[in-house]
Amino acid sequence: MILKLDYKWIMDSDYLFSIPFLKSRKLTYLILGIFLLVLTNACSSSVQIKERKQGFYYWQTILQLTTDELKYMDSLQMEQLYVRLFDVDTSRAIDNSIKIKPISILQLKTAIPKRLSFKPVVYITRSALKECKQVDSLAHHIGKLVHDIIESNHLTYSEIQWDCDWTPSTQSTYFLLLQKLKQEPEFEHKIFSATIRLHQIKNRSLAGIPPVDKGLLMCYNMGNLKRYGEQNSIIDLPTAKEYLGAMQTYPLKLDIALPLFHWALQFRNEKFVGILNDVESKDVLENIHFTQKTKCLFVAKETTSVNGFYTQANDEIRLEFVDLQVLQQMAKYLSRHNNNENLQVLFFHLSPTIVKTYPAHELQTILDCLQ
Repeated sequence: MILKLDYKWIMDSDYLFSIPFLKSRKLTYLILGIFLLVLTNACSSSVQIKERKQGFYYWQTILQLTTDELKYMDSLQMEQLYVRLFDVDTSRAIDNSIKIKPISILQLKTAIPKRLSFKPVVYITRSALKECKQVDSLAHHIGKLVHDIIESNHLTYSEIQWDCDWTPSTQSTYFLLLQKLKQEPEFEHKIFSATIRLHQIKNRSLAGIPPVDKGLLMCYNMGNLKRYGEQNSIIDLPTAKEYLGAMQTYPLKLDIALPLFHWALQFRNEKFVGILNDVESKDVLENIHFTQKTKCLFVAKETTSVNGFYTQANDEIRLEFVDLQVLQQMAKYLSRHNNNENLQVLFFHLSPTIVKTYPAHELQTILDCLQ
């Protein structure tokens, strides 16, 4: 909303100094400055969204879209599918040296429908950046592997996304790698996007701005999942507000990714043990082996196992999930503070469990908040 006010009178010094309590010029200019500051803030607004596209991340090693997943995307008019191709990570060789290598390379079991715009994603770990001594060589090998996967599966794409939680110590290597990747033949005329974490928005002077065409703001993983106590490390609106105050002025146009996943975290003597995979809901923990301590906290009565994971008596399991109302509030906040008129909204990530957990009409309410 833009206010149209005739404030010429407030700039008229003769008028101002005729007001009895404004005889002091210093006081007058102080009040004038405060007024203009308030006026500026009142008139500021986020960029008006002219076009919004939506889609999903697909983060499994084997891509095998089910009929239910395809119907789900159709009902939500999903147009984009961002698919992880592989991770760039490190491993220890037989001679005890550290090698950088691709892991979890994607296998396609079903074709991607032509109505979906396919966008490949490559995840780069910090350990790979720390060990990288030959950036040119690494860029070349990444480009070749991307080319081989794309060609062998008869895929086409216009944008590739680089996913990396870089730090000040790995910034120079990562940014140089992005520049070298841009020079690879495979990526000629391709749009480069990069994932941006909350701390990289708040601390941009320290984190730097990656040399890409646009960013993707990851609005999840906001806390320390290893910290003991009552919290939700996946999504927390007060934390997001603390970090995203400068979102509107970020130099890159930002798309948005929102979470739809959940996990169970195991603690022993208030120390983090690990993540329990395949715990789809609290129903798995609502049995004779556990006592529900709070809404999200369960305590083991005895030595048992959860989907193959060993637990001792008094181990605590914290189930973290994404509440629909919190997502709506987050979407409204982002809508007021976005910097991108051609906004793309992605959900992380598509799976049969998500289709069951979040009915299409509920997810649509999130999209409706981003207008």
